[in-house]
Amino acid sequence: MPKTTFEKNQPIIKEVLIVQDSTGTRLDVFIASKFPGIPRTLIQKHIKNGLITVNEKRVKPRYLIKKEDLIKIHILQKTVPCCIEPQADLPITIIAKHDDFIIINKPFGISVHLSDHEHRNTVVNWALAHFPQIASVGENSLRPGIVHRLDKDTSGLLIIALKQKSFEFFKKQFKKRAIRKKYHALCWGTFKQKKGAVSTFVGRSKARPTCQSTSARAEKLVNPKNALTLFSVLKDSGKISLIEIELKTGRRHQIRVHLQSIGHPIAGDKLYSTKNTKQKNVSFDRLFLHASYLSFRYSDTKKYEFFCPVPPEFSNYSK
Repeated sequence: MPKTTFEKNQPIIKEVLIVQDSTGTRLDVFIASKFPGIPRTLIQKHIKNGLITVNEKRVKPRYLIKKEDLIKIHILQKTVPCCIEPQADLPITIIAKHDDFIIINKPFGISVHLSDHEHRNTVVNWALAHFPQIASVGENSLRPGIVHRLDKDTSGLLIIALKQKSFEFFKKQFKKRAIRKKYHALCWGTFKQKKGAVSTFVGRSKARPTCQSTSARAEKLVNPKNALTLFSVLKDSGKISLIEIELKTGRRHQIRVHLQSIGHPIAGDKLYSTKNTKQKNVSFDRLFLHASYLSFRYSDTKKYEFFCPVPPEFSNYSK
């Protein structure tokens, strides 16, 4: 099966950004948020080489920007050939197929799309093998047909658009929060309440820039956004609880940081844990978070609902 080849452009950028509301953000993190198509490692390299300056001076990538800093960016264009290898044999299951989209069950341990460090064994590699027409669907050649994502170690339901019109429809629906999503998770400890909600800001951690964090105070985070997570306890084994979660917002790592913040981190989560659960998580080979439900009303006015039971390994710990 032939590879999908395209030209990957790193664009010429000549801009002056006047920073007004991003005080305390690392320079490399700020630039990456403005230009998501450029890898952060490349941005750091450009800063070190003086192609990105602050107030006409060279600074380090970790420089914390201040109000009304003048950031000049001059990145020369570099065009490189990029190939995506179709892979038909990945363990991905089609839950439902529509002329305009498919719903799949993504296993844990498989990334949704390619990255600088991962060029094979992703959902995109699999999708191009089975639906080559998606190569021209979407906004990013590295993410054809992908309208939302799950973390690599999260399993469950994912929508892939097969046509540009469905891609644009779903992007708008996600932006309007018109797509209902539920998850199941195994969490450490016993919950005091059978139902509850966590409503805080979620944003990048200032102490750990590669991680997300949560706080009731926006100024403690980088790029904070309101986040709301609802949960209900389904089973309680004393040490581990099986819960159902409904997302009302879609922030990066929202479920994981919200559950950690209330003292019930997800079993197997090696990134967001507590002192008491860090060592326990070492023995798990996966993150016990599963996207189990999706529903939306499509452009044909029909309501679609999709269910995906939790993987068998969940039952080993939720008895």
